[in-house]
Amino acid sequence: MRIGIHKNGTKLGFMDTLAVEEARFSGLTNQMEFSRRYYAEYFCEFELTYFPFDTQLCYMDFKLRTATMDEVVLKAGKISYSGSKKMVEFTISEISILNVEANVKRSTKRLVMIFKRDYFYYLTQSFLTSLILGMLAYFTFFISIDDFNDRFMGSLTALLVLAALVSVYTSDLPKTSYFKVIDVWLQFFVLTTAINISAHIVIDNLRKQERREEMDGGFERRVFDQEKESRVKKSKLKLTAKQVNDSFIVMFPTLFTIFILGISFFVALQPSKRVEDAAV
Repeated sequence: MRIGIHKNGTKLGFMDTLAVEEARFSGLTNQMEFSRRYYAEYFCEFELTYFPFDTQLCYMDFKLRTATMDEVVLKAGKISYSGSKKMVEFTISEISILNVEANVKRSTKRLVMIFKRDYFYYLTQSFLTSLILGMLAYFTFFISIDDFNDRFMGSLTALLVLAALVSVYTSDLPKTSYFKVIDVWLQFFVLTTAINISAHIVIDNLRKQERREEMDGGFERRVFDQEKESRVKKSKLKLTAKQVNDSFIVMFPTLFTIFILGISFFVALQPSKRVEDAAV
């Protein structure tokens, strides 16, 4: 705590009624300043729907407990922030002081700070890694449809690695009762990789059925029996393994593109945080 006097006026003359020689100034023209250093910890509620591309607005209210506005009025001075604005996960983008005088009996000042999260770490460690694993699982569709083991094991390995990474990522993420952007991203690639494996199983079953039909004569064998001819024509109408495989080769990139564009637009359209938003 410190008390200082700003000597703005002139010194009063010597008064012989006082036994001590001292410089005296009038209180009407000289200001007295009272300053005190505070250390405080406060909590800020974060809205993490757009995590890790979120921007947070936090504020602290300074209010006199006993004196009303008729007695004491707080006046905001100049803010001096000496620390680094580059923090571990955030960057302080703006600091300001607002007047909160409406509908209050005591003079109140609100210190507002806006934090922007640095998402580069999450972009490289979580988003990029899961995207690469999802693409590796997708590339198994280009393996020969007769080589089921390589196709299945490639997709299954990508799913197991992705599931292990998701458990590691989520353990370090803030816990919420709602989905965040990063949660939706990770679960999307887990789900699509699982669908990838299911597609390989369906394609393999179709391929095995085609082999059995080829062993029985195939589509090119001429049959004159009415019952066999009807079965051959029916076989020509169903989907083949190659058709299903080709359809997934086209479908997955389309689905990836729509999902990534949707996430990008969702993040880009998030409400901007301004200092004026804290003036409630």
